[in-house]
Amino acid sequence: MKKLNSTLKQVISYIVNRLFVLATDYLPYKLMLVVDFIVYIKKIINPIKPISENFCINIEWIKEANIDYNWWNENKPLWISWICRIKNWDDFLEQTIESHLVLCDEIIIWDNLSTDKTKEISLKLQGKYPWRVIYFEYPYEVYPIWSNEFLNCPANSLHSFAYQSNWTMSKSKYKYIIKVDDDNIIVPDLWKNLRNKILSNPKNRYYYYYWINLLQKKSIIWVPKQLPYSWKYADHWIFPISKFTYFDQFLNAEMLYHPYLYCRFWELFLHLKFLKKDFWCWNREENLKNNLIKQVKKYELDTNIKKYSKYFTTISEVKLLLETLKIKNKAE
Repeated sequence: MKKLNSTLKQVISYIVNRLFVLATDYLPYKLMLVVDFIVYIKKIINPIKPISENFCINIEWIKEANIDYNWWNENKPLWISWICRIKNWDDFLEQTIESHLVLCDEIIIWDNLSTDKTKEISLKLQGKYPWRVIYFEYPYEVYPIWSNEFLNCPANSLHSFAYQSNWTMSKSKYKYIIKVDDDNIIVPDLWKNLRNKILSNPKNRYYYYYWINLLQKKSIIWVPKQLPYSWKYADHWIFPISKFTYFDQFLNAEMLYHPYLYCRFWELFLHLKFLKKDFWCWNREENLKNNLIKQVKKYELDTNIKKYSKYFTTISEVKLLLETLKIKNKAE
């Protein structure tokens, strides 16, 4: 009965969360800020519980894979750590990491049993930037999203997204964490504004930002009309570490718990997920993956060129990158 009630709460929470996410695509920005404040008040009334020491001990009882509980209580230098969880993401990994080097003070690559060139690329970058890039292998299978194994997996299992996210995060050493994927190319000037804001006046805020998606149709690369943003007002985030910031298992993914007020920024990245060989769907259950790929193939390019004119330079660099990779792959 207890497990049933917990599942029911998660279902209700998931529905509310999805409605909230959908609302971000339609609500005016100022109204979205009001919603953010209401969410923050709710956190004050019903505070988030701190992470427990038991949560850091995996149920498989593999001691060397336990998470260091004391990491959450350490005083950390005021810099930014970049964490990236990857599996068979060699498409744009090298370019993504190098685009972040001037803006992040540490890059943690967490590799989960990759069979492509992910490890080779990561070790190459670690050798090239030993003071900045740190590569780890996570030797335990993490279950695909929405699979039966995932839905029945406890949060402190080695096979859960929540556990591997906490494990990866605990390898960092700086105050702020930015969670980035392997297919995000920064728009430098926009990102510098956010970095300067965080480090010049550090606050306990949850900094939200989003991406502009790119899609290729024949030889043209541009923004898809049906899905130009990875959520209109937010997708990824930067946040300060405390014992109240940690990942827990949720219905469709891992969820980051935090006590902070949202601080929203605009687009900071170009998102290359639709330019990848499997449209970013590697961590989805097979049927869901196939449905998502079919959906993406129906997308059209947005004909409103002026709307995205400030990204011309970075999009041109992405086009050049794809041409270079195409030539390189043919040579190999």
